[in-house]
Amino acid sequence: MSSTLPAACAESGTSAGSSSHSPPTSAVAADDPPPIVLARPFRSRKNRPCDGCRRAKTRCAITQVGTPCVECQHTRKKCTFDELPRERKKPTKRTSSPQDMDIDTLPQAAPTAPTSPTYPAKRARTTEDGTPGTTISLEDILGYHALTAVLTDDLLPIGARTSGPGSIRQISVDSSKPQYVIFGKRVVQRERHRPELFLQPVLTALSLLRPAPNPRGLMEIYLTVSNAAFPVLPPSSAPSAGSAECYPAPILAKVYRAGLNHIPGGQQRASARSIGRLSEGSEMENGLHRSSLAGLSDALLWVSARPANDSEDAYLVLAKAIAQAQLMGLHMDPTTWDIPASEKDFRRVLWWTLRVHDAWSSFLYSRPSHVQTSNHNVPLPTLASILTCTMHVSTSAPLQQQRTNATRAAPWFQSLCRLSILASRLQTQICTLMTPKEDRLDRVVEIENEVETLLKEVRTKQVDEGPGYLSFMTTLLGFRCMLRRIAIELSIGLGAPFTPDPDTLERYAQAVEWFVSIDGAAFDGFWLVHVGHILSSVTSSLIRLSLAMTNSAGSPMAPVSPEDSQGVQTDASNSPPHVYLNVDERTNPVFLLCHMRCALQKAKDMHWDLAEAAIARADNVALCLENIGEAEYGDVVLALRGMLFMKQKQKRHNGGVDLTGRNGVRWNVDMNLFAGTGMDHWPGFEEMSLHGIGYQPTGLTPPEIYGRM
Repeated sequence: MSSTLPAACAESGTSAGSSSHSPPTSAVAADDPPPIVLARPFRSRKNRPCDGCRRAKTRCAITQVGTPCVECQHTRKKCTFDELPRERKKPTKRTSSPQDMDIDTLPQAAPTAPTSPTYPAKRARTTEDGTPGTTISLEDILGYHALTAVLTDDLLPIGARTSGPGSIRQISVDSSKPQYVIFGKRVVQRERHRPELFLQPVLTALSLLRPAPNPRGLMEIYLTVSNAAFPVLPPSSAPSAGSAECYPAPILAKVYRAGLNHIPGGQQRASARSIGRLSEGSEMENGLHRSSLAGLSDALLWVSARPANDSEDAYLVLAKAIAQAQLMGLHMDPTTWDIPASEKDFRRVLWWTLRVHDAWSSFLYSRPSHVQTSNHNVPLPTLASILTCTMHVSTSAPLQQQRTNATRAAPWFQSLCRLSILASRLQTQICTLMTPKEDRLDRVVEIENEVETLLKEVRTKQVDEGPGYLSFMTTLLGFRCMLRRIAIELSIGLGAPFTPDPDTLERYAQAVEWFVSIDGAAFDGFWLVHVGHILSSVTSSLIRLSLAMTNSAGSPMAPVSPEDSQGVQTDASNSPPHVYLNVDERTNPVFLLCHMRCALQKAKDMHWDLAEAAIARADNVALCLENIGEAEYGDVVLALRGMLFMKQKQKRHNGGVDLTGRNGVRWNVDMNLFAGTGMDHWPGFEEMSLHGIGYQPTGLTPPEIYGRM
């Protein structure tokens, strides 16, 4: 018998099931009940049938009265159509404590290996504590990258077509601000170099030195001097923290090279350059996985190496390191991440070491920054976070009871990060192609004021000379002079001759006095690799200031008495009006240049590599001035050679004039030396009446040199 089906049955796109169970509609007996009228069409596949009909692969037909469906009525089964669906069994979820969830070693929810037609897929075995087993080295074959800001699920890529199975994990425990990390397994395209190949030549070279340094001693001196001031190495989890077994071979090769710079007396500093050539090329392919914190540490060791590597190569290595750090999510604050607390601290500190290098390399070499503005939210590292990376202690340890090199160096690394922010702002807001010219000077003065605030904080705090203190102060005072040089050139034109105001001379005098006061043993400590470029820039400015020295007699170094100086300023009958600036021995640019050259030569004699750039610049300018053959440049050339004071001693021995300032002798800087060239002299900020700048003069009182002089 045929069954009558509604029109919706044809629209459902499925078969009507077995027609033998359908109610008869023709040849019905008189005593049979009327045919069943369906209340609605059969349910489509989108709706839930009753369990009995679902198992029988038939469709439910519900009567108007509410009796069981036709199929269940005919088969005399309990109809479950009106019941709620059964609750599905949820898979048991393995939980792990935050201490076991280490993003650098990969969590438990790692993607499985790609299947092969020959071998079935195998799941990585894990130990009881949740850490990966020893069967598969996840660090060698797995990588991850973090997503900065997810606005839609369209921005959740798994990877390229060459990637294997991947997975996404929300790393943040704050559900209102989710942050995702994507894990994917990539096929290794080329064979990596064995890390041991970079270490063995360095160990062989160290054994040939006389006296041969102990590698373990080099590791210890690096940890207590350099790593304490500029944290690069990851915290060691081994029982013997600081041992060579804690770090990969490429890192050890660079640590041993860096340790040579800190051997007392500079005994082996000259060998660091030769040994550094043995590890050339390891910065690009070092055998370490690209998504490991150890790989970033290795790149930072190469960028921070002394003597400094080629600046172009360092720029490329730093770009790759920052790009990888951003893929790993180091630019995001990991406070709410489900990872160990020690790793959170190290990620913060490692990001700021990258930012320090990026700020100074982009500013000093006039190159674009690798860090996108306003797309990172890692706060300044706290002292406790820094000490976690340098002392390998818990953040809850009492800091007041520990007076090691690490505790004394932590504040200076924090201050260096603050100073690097100002250098980064100078690069991104002023030294860029799109910055309006009329806004640049205002922004420079604004940064100058912030540098002065930072300098005042350093002067007022109780100075504890730990590792990094001398490097930070040299960087701060040198950067202060460079800011003034930029402000002057923005005011009068790039490369135009200028003469300074008293406040400018005071800044340079303080910087030179500071560097001259550094004793020989201090060169064995930590020094930021960019200090050499800063000293070279300060030397260049001193050269330009020295060339502006003149007086009415035509000799730049002929002293005049105060009476003669006043007479020159008021007598305008025989010569054009000139304005002279009196300077004493302390602020005389030629004297400052000679002091700087002598201090640099002393440092170079102790094999301090950071003095080489400034000395090379001074020698090149001296050679150019000698070729000109002008007599007025004679004293400037002597200052560039560091021989000016030898000439003074000879004059005093022959009964000449005392130029040391003990007789009240002063010198004049001609403020109208370049009159007629279209360039005015630099009057200083106080006379410019710049609207809205809020300039704060430093005054002319010689400061106490920060607890050292």
